[in-house]
Amino acid sequence: MIISKYIISIFFACLGTLSICAAIANWNWFFNTNNGKIFVRLFKRTGARIFYIILGTLIWIMAISVYIEIN
Repeated sequence: MIISKYIISIFFACLGTLSICAAIANWNWFFNTNNGKIFVRLFKRTGARIFYIILGTLIWIMAISVYIEIN
């Protein structure tokens, strides 16, 4: 059971890192996906990048909270 929580924590950390890196590096392949296009349409490219940085940070907070709950 604890191993699955570690896996979930690592998974969240990877997703948060991906989101933050994609926003900072302005990766076209990331923002040209269907979900990315929705946020680009709503917030324009810069706003979508800010949104994904915030989202990545929140996902990292979730990863940390799962990790802290384990210990």
